[in-house]
Amino acid sequence: MTANDPMANDLDKLKTRLQALRAKTTANGCTEEEALAAAAKVAELLDRHDLLLSDLEIREEQCEQSAIETNRKQRQPISACIPAIAEYCDCKVWREKDDRGIRYVFFGLRPGIEMAH
Repeated sequence: MTANDPMANDLDKLKTRLQALRAKTTANGCTEEEALAAAAKVAELLDRHDLLLSDLEIREEQCEQSAIETNRKQRQPISACIPAIAEYCDCKVWREKDDRGIRYVFFGLRPGIEMAH
């Protein structure tokens, strides 16, 4: 998505509105009724757009990659586990081979690639 993308702009507006509603708490000076109404509106908006609060945070994260050098010229039996590790960690993985040997590259969000590594 680009900065001129209407979907990105709509998501930014929704995120701003949700943040403002979530800030309406008794600790910030709202009455209990106002805080409850704001929480209900947050739930309604998330439901209407089929989102979770974590979805809005995840969309901001950048994907990364991490390579594991095996220092081996041939695949080993443990190599058969690599795709399952990537799937479990919600990453993509591919194998690269050069003069130094085989390396596995995990691609995804930071927590997933750290766990896979």
